[in-house]
Amino acid sequence: MMRVVTCWRLRRQLTCYSDGELAAEERLTVDRHLAGCEACRRRVRIELAVRRTLLDRTARANSTAWLARPALPAHPSTARWYLGKAAAVAAVAIVLVFWGNRWFGAVPVEAVGMVSDSHCNGVHRPAEAPDAAPRACIEGCLRKGARYVFVAGQTIYTIRNPDSVDLMATAGHTIQVSGTARGGQLTLARIDLVR
Repeated sequence: MMRVVTCWRLRRQLTCYSDGELAAEERLTVDRHLAGCEACRRRVRIELAVRRTLLDRTARANSTAWLARPALPAHPSTARWYLGKAAAVAAVAIVLVFWGNRWFGAVPVEAVGMVSDSHCNGVHRPAEAPDAAPRACIEGCLRKGARYVFVAGQTIYTIRNPDSVDLMATAGHTIQVSGTARGGQLTLARIDLVR
C-alpha cells in the first residue's frame, strides 16, 4: 500500500524525470523509487519511447516544436529573486499610475477664445456657403456630427458639457471661459462675452 501512495505522489515527477527536467535531489528520490517499483519503471520507459518518437517525427518534419525547454531555476532563492523583481516592477507601475493621475488630472482653465465646432476648429469657410456666418456654419457642422470645441489661440479643447450652457448664443463672439481641462477635454463652469 505504501508503494501506491508514493507512486501517486511521484506521478508528475516521473514525467519531468523522463524529460530530464528534475533537479539533482529530486532525481535521486525518483531513482530510489524506480529501483523498487516495476510499474513506475514501465511508465518511464513508455514516456521515454513516446518522447523519442515525437522527437524523431519532429526532426523528419523539420520543426523546432519539441526542442528542449530552457532550464528552470534550481534554487528557491532564484525564484525569490524573480519574485522580488516582479514586485518592484509592480510597485513602480502603481507609483506611476498615481503620479500620472496628478500630472494628467483636471487643471483649472481661464482663457479667452471662441466657441466653434470640431470640423472647422474656428476657421469657418464652408465650401458650399463661403459667406455663411460662423453661427450658421457651426449649426451645419453640428448637424453633420461635429462636436462643440473651444478655440483659444493654438489650443483647441473639446467641450465635455455642451448642454450645460447655451453655446450657440456665443457662436462667432469672443468669450472668456473658466472651467477645468483634462487633456484635450474642457468642462465649462462659466462663460462671459468679452466686450
